[in-house]
Amino acid sequence: AAKVNGEEISIREVEISVRRQALIQQDSYDDPADLARLRQETVQQVIEQALLEQQARKMGMAISEESLSQYIVSNENPDFPLFSDRDGRFVPKNYRDQLGQLLRATPESYRRAKRREVLVNRYIRFLSLQVQVSDAELKDTFDRANRTWNVEYLKFAPGQYADSVEAPSEEEVTTAVKARTKDIEAYYKKNSAKYNRDA
Repeated sequence: AAKVNGEEISIREVEISVRRQALIQQDSYDDPADLARLRQETVQQVIEQALLEQQARKMGMAISEESLSQYIVSNENPDFPLFSDRDGRFVPKNYRDQLGQLLRATPESYRRAKRREVLVNRYIRFLSLQVQVSDAELKDTFDRANRTWNVEYLKFAPGQYADSVEAPSEEEVTTAVKARTKDIEAYYKKNSAKYNRDA
């Protein structure tokens, strides 16, 4: 069906996931177009899961056969209701029947899919623990996202007032420059890039 970094994803694995999705959504998918869409979405999900599983394995994550068996027969497994009786106890016959009839999976292919599921869940849990956000950071982000401003402004047309203001004399300009020479030099040094012109 597809290869992810050299690892083959079988058609059987995709079909198991398609049937699980159909069961979860309680839809028989009689319409071929709907079924094709579900298959396409499922292939994408399985590829993403395979990538995450590969990352988990690179970090040394693994699950023993015994732990995998315990997961399959526990209510942590999303499929557990298919395999249990009314009292919530695992029934081996239900397991075999439902794998063959509903999921159309062999025990081996089902265990492979569940191994991936467990490793991906562990990897995602591990990643979520690495991301720690303090209450102050959460509050700051919330405040920034919900901050509003009240701005008041006044339109001003300086040309309307040009005649009512006297221009300074040359002597007033010279006096002001002498009094503020240091300020002018500091401003020029700080903003010299604005005044540089290429020759």
